[in-house]
Amino acid sequence: MKKTKYYGNLKLVGVKKDNGKEKVIDYFIITERNERFYAFSKAYTHKTYNMCKAGIRIEDLKTKKTKDFGVSRLVKYTNYMMNYLIEYYELNVA
Repeated sequence: MKKTKYYGNLKLVGVKKDNGKEKVIDYFIITERNERFYAFSKAYTHKTYNMCKAGIRIEDLKTKKTKDFGVSRLVKYTNYMMNYLIEYYELNVA
């Protein structure tokens, strides 16, 4: 899989959603022009929600190293999905 670099300040924001039985976090990509694109949903963990509720730059998230399973799973899935999301939403890449 190729590595991509992004123009501007793309952020990943998490929004908590309670579906009754299980909690889920919906993640959105926010561009510099405040456009909001749906990215994906993942299972709720407290650390990932606290990290992404205010927004985290995707470049900072891609290089995050931790032993927490939820955070490392989010980093891995974000790296996997970004090439698809860039192509689908036609975001600017370097």
